[in-house]
Amino acid sequence: MTAIIDAIMEFWDWLLRVLGLRRRAPLGVPPETRPEGRARGLARRAPALILLGLVLWLGALIWNFGWLRAGDLSYPQAVLAATGAPAGVAPGAGTGDAADAAEPADADASGAARVCAPSRAVAMQAALIDMMVNQDVWAPASPLYKAGVFWLIDWEDTPWFDNKAAFQLGVLDVLRAFAIELRDSLGRVRGTSAPHQDLIGAQSRLQISERAWVLNSPLDRDNALVATTTAAGSYRGAIRSYLRYNQALADCAAVYDARADNLRVVIDRMSKLLGGITDQLSKRSRGTVYDPRLDRFVPGPGNNRGWFDFRADNLFHRARGQMFALHGLMQALREDFAQVVERRDLVELWDRLEAHVAEAAALEPLIVSNGRSDGLMMPNHLAAMAEAIYRARANMVELRDVIDR
Repeated sequence: MTAIIDAIMEFWDWLLRVLGLRRRAPLGVPPETRPEGRARGLARRAPALILLGLVLWLGALIWNFGWLRAGDLSYPQAVLAATGAPAGVAPGAGTGDAADAAEPADADASGAARVCAPSRAVAMQAALIDMMVNQDVWAPASPLYKAGVFWLIDWEDTPWFDNKAAFQLGVLDVLRAFAIELRDSLGRVRGTSAPHQDLIGAQSRLQISERAWVLNSPLDRDNALVATTTAAGSYRGAIRSYLRYNQALADCAAVYDARADNLRVVIDRMSKLLGGITDQLSKRSRGTVYDPRLDRFVPGPGNNRGWFDFRADNLFHRARGQMFALHGLMQALREDFAQVVERRDLVELWDRLEAHVAEAAALEPLIVSNGRSDGLMMPNHLAAMAEAIYRARANMVELRDVIDR
């Protein structure tokens, strides 16, 4: 034990000497034994100070961007339970398939007081934003992230520290898409009434550039040099707007039009969003394609560089972020449109959709590889993600077609 303590004390004394924190030589000590001049002492300490700075910088990167703090796939159950909405009760003073648009919000057909509930989908929307900006660091706008490797290389061009930002952007894609449908379809009676002001405000706040911070680069064309609000601050404002709207729904003071045609519109928008990301995944994963005219394989739009495609992980994790958000949103929409799902006999189709969305969201390789589809050492994770999303999108298209009948 004594040897351990002695070793610790020796290391501590060495560190103090290297950093120049030794006590000054007492008076009376011969000049030749006193510390060196300031310039020479600083030069001797510079390597240690630089090393300490690099360690602190690397530690900050790992702490902020090394992992997701809110990536548990069990989050939908917690959010749905926290809404406190009674089972089978439609959100707000909406119309739905079982009620007429002209029905008063304060009474049902028998004259009894009407029971209203908040929207599970709106609660899920607010919870997803909260997970991205309150429970975690909003990486795309962080100065530490935007600086890249000493302003020389963006993190997107490297295999490090960009997965969280890509994932959060994927979640934001879904949030923005659903915000439009809340404002234009679900929050209005048959598209004829005025949208709810809180839905208008929330949608506009989510449109703020994801890279906006207080001070921005003069080369950034999307953001002012000095911004009035940050991306994270704007998105937090959207949370407050959605919570106010949901409270109005619970008080029967707002509309949530849970009709079949509105469900079809939402599903159609989400299927188009997935169509875009699967097209990107498919193109990047094809290093070679067959040309019928030449009767041979030719270079394709992508590559098969495996682990050495440093942008493949960006695309993969953005897709995973979209599926993570849809994993909760589709479960919430099922609760909001419970009458539509039951009357149109969509239960089995919806079960398959939720399963395929969850399977895609659960794909999380340690290192994303963009190799050949039949690769042994370097598999094709982009193709695996694209296949999982294709299955989910096929279910969405089938749901849309059944609702159209």
